[in-house]
Amino acid sequence: ITSAKVESIAEDADGATVTVTVDGQTQTLRAEMVLQAVGWKPRTGYGLEVTGVKLDSRGWIEVDDYMQTNVEGIYAIGDVTGRLQLAHVASAQGIIAAERMAGAETMPLNYIMMP
Repeated sequence: ITSAKVESIAEDADGATVTVTVDGQTQTLRAEMVLQAVGWKPRTGYGLEVTGVKLDSRGWIEVDDYMQTNVEGIYAIGDVTGRLQLAHVASAQGIIAAERMAGAETMPLNYIMMP
């Protein structure tokens, strides 16, 4: 089940009873184990399309290894890039973008090394 609002989870010795609401309908489910996860959708409608900045197929802003978009002088960092959506990653991306804007030599962010 996706796009469900979890109303309650009650654990017992045999697993869990989960009450969810999907499309206005409440359902009760039994499961041995429950995985609850969240997803992100980009927020749109801010006029970005008039800048010519390219978005990928999922709506994230495309950037190169130095956070530069396809439009010269426009950089993007953080959640809007669709990469690791963590505050410390956005901070590191911001440093790279700022260094690049200042004309400094900088290394691309190594996402594999991010905790």
